[in-house]
Amino acid sequence: MARLKGELIAPRALDWLASATEPRIHSLYRQSINLIESKQSLLSVVLPELGPGPFAIVVAQPEPSFEGFNLLGLESPINIDGRRVEIGHLQVDAGRAKEWQPRPDWQRLGEELDGARISRLAALLHDYAPSGSFAPLAHGAILEASRTIQSRALSAAAGPTQLLVDSLASGDDSGVGEAAMSLAGLGGGVTPSGDDYLQGSIHALWTERDERRARQTGEVIVSIATPRTNAISGEWLRAAARGEAGADWHLMVQAIVENRGVDEAVIQLIHRGHTSGADAMAGFLSTLSVLN
Repeated sequence: MARLKGELIAPRALDWLASATEPRIHSLYRQSINLIESKQSLLSVVLPELGPGPFAIVVAQPEPSFEGFNLLGLESPINIDGRRVEIGHLQVDAGRAKEWQPRPDWQRLGEELDGARISRLAALLHDYAPSGSFAPLAHGAILEASRTIQSRALSAAAGPTQLLVDSLASGDDSGVGEAAMSLAGLGGGVTPSGDDYLQGSIHALWTERDERRARQTGEVIVSIATPRTNAISGEWLRAAARGEAGADWHLMVQAIVENRGVDEAVIQLIHRGHTSGADAMAGFLSTLSVLN
């Protein structure tokens, strides 16, 4: 049996291991595997290059003979024993994994983000975003993007994203819900661009609003969006509503707070996935532009 040693584990992953009753494999990739249980919550097991996440176990670098999680079968049996999970011929032992806290210091980030810094983030997004992303919707460029149609998804997103930021600025939760309904599941990929944009907007709420209001508005978005998208993307949105984020957001927050390596951290976030990082940064900056 192949064995992987867990190094980092998120609190949600611990809860999942303690409560899962009917686990099965949801999806398989070379660098990660996602397990789902009857209540539709997810646990991800990921290789180190993907970094920690709000519902993940990060394992140590495997032996060279390990060719990827995608060689497992979707029907592989799963057995959970405490912090140890057996998936077919693979064992993941997180018994000594260090608990990783998934919520960045959004308040400190908000204190450091002045107009000049936000403009710099927008410039980096403009310069480094991949083609096909929602980057043209960032930082007050929504209406202009609607006139310069670069993709069907971008065109479809222009109106709802404008409604979203307008509603967030005025505190209109019904408008926020209407916008989330249109954006949820919009675009391709494991996490569609519309969902990533919503996730970035929620991160901006945690940066600029108090925890109660950020959580409340995030839950409005989640309640509308998650039934309209896939399980993986929905789990990321639920994590965002709790104030949680992936490793690249943590690195950016730390870089800005410490004023060190900011450009490198932001570019790394923008390059996350195919367009996911750029799409989320677009939502983050658009929302900051009306809240800051």
